[in-house]
Amino acid sequence: MKSGYYTNINGKEYKVILRDGNRKTFLLSDSAEVGFDKYDEGIYEKEISKADLTNFYFIEPRAKYEGYTFPVRTKIIKGNVCIGTDNAELAKKLNFERTDKYFYEKWISKEDVQIVEERKDLTIKSE
Repeated sequence: MKSGYYTNINGKEYKVILRDGNRKTFLLSDSAEVGFDKYDEGIYEKEISKADLTNFYFIEPRAKYEGYTFPVRTKIIKGNVCIGTDNAELAKKLNFERTDKYFYEKWISKEDVQIVEERKDLTIKSE
């Protein structure tokens, strides 16, 4: 499940990481590509100029469940996803568990929800 900043460069989608107070921009890849350095096991990174982010967007996953749309955690555990809400009445109606003073969550089978990606196109200021 995708979540965070992304860009498309030369027809390939990359996750984008902004570091050092957004002063440095990195592309992440799951394969060793020319110009990419190993960051971690199975993850490679390449620093780029912000000017190269001509197609820059943010993806936030949402889960449609019982006719409502909820934020969803990106981690799937044993085929289950966790959805949440701060709406106490809705939480009670759908048997969510209170996990914080004003927040409720429910773990449900991934088959019982429709995951959608909400995309917001962004512009980034070059330095």
